[in-house]
Amino acid sequence: MTEANNKIRELTEARANLLQILSEHGALDEMDRLRERHSYKCEELEHIKRQIKQLRKIESRERQIARNKTELADLATCDHEERRDTWEIPVGFFNLNSRALYRVPGHLIINLTDSGFRFNIEIRKSGSDGISKMKIFCFDLAILEFCAGRDLFIDFLVHDSEIYDGVDARQRAAALERAHEVTERTGTQYICALNSDMVPYNDFHKEFDFNQHVCCKLTDGEESGTLLGIIFDPPSKSRRERNETVGN
Repeated sequence: MTEANNKIRELTEARANLLQILSEHGALDEMDRLRERHSYKCEELEHIKRQIKQLRKIESRERQIARNKTELADLATCDHEERRDTWEIPVGFFNLNSRALYRVPGHLIINLTDSGFRFNIEIRKSGSDGISKMKIFCFDLAILEFCAGRDLFIDFLVHDSEIYDGVDARQRAAALERAHEVTERTGTQYICALNSDMVPYNDFHKEFDFNQHVCCKLTDGEESGTLLGIIFDPPSKSRRERNETVGN
C-alpha cells in the first residue's frame, strides 16, 4: 500500500507538472478554441446540408412548374383554335364599331403568351386620350352585341360622361349613333350620362333625333331637377363660424 501510494503521488505530481506546462504555453485554451470551432463548423455543415436539400426541392418544383406551364400552354393553344369561330364574332363586331367611328376598321387582337391570353386593340391614329377611350367604347359595345341573344345575362351597357371626355365631337356623335343602331337591332339598352355641353348636336345625321332618346334631364337649378330631389347647399360663412364656436 505504501508503494502504491507513493506511485500515485508521483503520478499526480507528474500530471500536475504536465498540466502546468500546458497551461503556461496556452495549449488548453487552444484546445478549447479548437473544440468550439469544431462545434461551430459542424453546425454550419448541417445548415448547408439543409439548404442543399431545400434547393433540390425547389429545383424539382421548378421543373414541375415548367412542365405544367407547357401543358397549360398546349391546352390554351388548342382551346384558342377550337374557339376561333366564337371569338371571331366579337372581333368582327369591334372592327365594325371602330369603322363606324373612324371610317377604317380597328383590330381587336387576341394573342396567347406565357402568362395567358393578351388582348390588344389597334386603331389608326391611336395614341390620343380620346381614341384610347373610344377603344373602350368599341370593345364594350362589341361585348354587348356578342352577349345579346346568347343567354349571357348582359343586355345593357352603361357609360359615364368620362368616356367621351377629350373625344372629338364627330366621334362622339358617331359613337352615340352607333350605340343606338346596335341596341335597336339587338333589343338591348345603352345608358349614358352626358353633360349638356358635350352633346354634339351639329354633328348628328339629320335622321337621328338625339332628344327623342333623352330619358332624364338633371339640373341644379331647382329640386325637381336633381337626382334625389335634394339640393345640398354649402353652409354660409356665419353658419360655419357658429358651428366652429359650438365645436370649440
